[in-house]
Amino acid sequence: MKKPLIWIVLLFSAGILVAEWIKIPLVWLYWSAGTILLALIFFLKRKFLTKLLLSLLVLIWGMIWLNNYRTVPECHIRKFYYQSQKVYALRGWVNSRPEVKENKTSFLFRIEEIADEQRKQICCGEILVMVNGLLPVDYGEELIMECSLHRPFGEYWRRQGIYRVARVKSPDFVRSTGKNKAWPMKRLLFRVKSRIENGFEKNLSPICSGVIEAMTIGEERNVPVKVYKDMVRSGTVHILVVSGSNVGVVGFIIVLLLKIFRVKRKIRFFCCVPLLLAYCFLTGASNPVVRATVMAGVFLFAYFVKRQSNIYNSCAAAALVILILDPGQIRDIGFQLSFASVLAIAYFYPRLKNFLMVDKLKSGILRLPIESCLVSFSAWLGTAGLIALYFRMVSPITVLANLLIVPLASIITLSGFSLLVAQSLSSYPALSFASVNELLVSLLLSLNSLLLQVPHAYFYF
Repeated sequence: MKKPLIWIVLLFSAGILVAEWIKIPLVWLYWSAGTILLALIFFLKRKFLTKLLLSLLVLIWGMIWLNNYRTVPECHIRKFYYQSQKVYALRGWVNSRPEVKENKTSFLFRIEEIADEQRKQICCGEILVMVNGLLPVDYGEELIMECSLHRPFGEYWRRQGIYRVARVKSPDFVRSTGKNKAWPMKRLLFRVKSRIENGFEKNLSPICSGVIEAMTIGEERNVPVKVYKDMVRSGTVHILVVSGSNVGVVGFIIVLLLKIFRVKRKIRFFCCVPLLLAYCFLTGASNPVVRATVMAGVFLFAYFVKRQSNIYNSCAAAALVILILDPGQIRDIGFQLSFASVLAIAYFYPRLKNFLMVDKLKSGILRLPIESCLVSFSAWLGTAGLIALYFRMVSPITVLANLLIVPLASIITLSGFSLLVAQSLSSYPALSFASVNELLVSLLLSLNSLLLQVPHAYFYF
């Protein structure tokens, strides 16, 4: 069997999808897995039967994994019977950075206890809290609040493991116990992130600050709605999310600095990965960042042990790790688009390059833009179908937009990190870098607007 890792991840994914469509009791799945294992012992010398039984075993493993992942204890909030008209008292702690929008404060809340008029009981799980008004709370702070419980609207929150929403009338119904249950390292990273945001907002205009924050530390809340929608239409919205390209830039900077300081090749991996993990948590450990960090870790491992990296095996390894951590990711649009674009580039780009005989071009100045265009076109071929399926939109301008905007976005990311370093040293160099960032972001937005004015740049159906 060629490239077994690819077959493993495909069968494991198929098992997850089957488990979503067909509800099979765990007992039957475990019994089936045990039966297959026994059959493998008897048919080890028969290659075809061994491969077939191993394939079935991986398929069932995916089904078991999803069922176990979704199994929650009896005290979980998901199993708590509630009435939306009643008021409940919750005790727990803030498990995310609070967000303030339209005079409402929202955050994730880790429940430890729930009470009503009749009884008090231990409870676990995470809920989304929405408070009418401004509530000054920090990550990890233990709170006691009075609220009503509701089901979350849509599938998004349920896929994130959030099955209840707590609505609080005003900050007066929330009381702090004075305790903090935060993970110290995560709390430190949140404080660092807040300082970075304050520095950006101090030195940059609101629009530029919002774009730079999104591209460097994954904070998208300050990106203007019009800018975000325009990026969606041109197919370049991925630059406003800390994802593969951003993690790649950070990894490149880390490796380059370690190389400058002459750190040994094998030691660089053990220095680089923890720093990438720290950056992952700093940006909020969102799904795109986690995916990009896992993929970067796989590629870096292959590079530092001097093994030739096979793009398909590396993607399969990264996908398997992500699905083991969260099997629900298989339904995530970002997960599908990430791997579709990488695999499309790996498959189409070399074939298109050979077909057009690009290597025979003697001029390097001519070869570089052609190769860049082929990479962009390959990524578009891999993702156009998914985008049309999910968003009912076709954006032919995406190929040209990515060809022009992605390199500019990489420069802006580097410039943003330079500003970050400069503002931590002194306010004088920070002003110079701030002017450069303003110019680059203005150029990016103007270029994107210009591309959208091209006839039939995008259309919905």
